[in-house]
Amino acid sequence: MPTIIEEQLNTGDKLTSLEKYKADDIHGVFLLEDTRGGKRLLQIVDGKGFNGKLQLLVSISVDENKILKVDVLEHTETPSYGGYVTEGWFLERFIGKTTDKQLKAAKIAAKAEEEITIITGATVTSEAVINGVNSCFTNYQSIKGEEL
Repeated sequence: MPTIIEEQLNTGDKLTSLEKYKADDIHGVFLLEDTRGGKRLLQIVDGKGFNGKLQLLVSISVDENKILKVDVLEHTETPSYGGYVTEGWFLERFIGKTTDKQLKAAKIAAKAEEEITIITGATVTSEAVINGVNSCFTNYQSIKGEEL
C-alpha cells in the first residue's frame, strides 16, 4: 500500500483494495471507510504530460460524488510551467467538482462548472491532470454501480 494512502488513514478507518477496478492507466483503487461512516474512493492514475508520466492520487467522496483532493505523486515536468501542476492554487481547482460530468480544459477562464482553467504555457501537462481525473470519474461510475 502506498505511503500516501497510509497518510490519509486515522485509527479505526477501514481500507479495502478494489483490485478488479485497476485499468491501463489506473494502478490502485481503494475504498476508505472512516470511523464516522464516510466513504472515499482513492485512485492512483497515470497521465501523459509534456515530458513524460504524471502520477496522481484522486480522492472522491462517495457520499457527495465530488472530488475531495487531487495530489501529484510524481512527475517529470520542468519546475517552471509544467511543475506548477503540483501547486495548491492549481490543484484546488478540482476540489468540489462533481463526478457526473467529464472535466474540460479552459484556456483563459472557466465559465462552466466542469471546466478547469489550465496553466498558461503548460497546456499538455494541465490536460494530463484533467484526463487523469476524468479516467477516475469513469472508473468511479463503474464502481459506484457495482460496489458502493
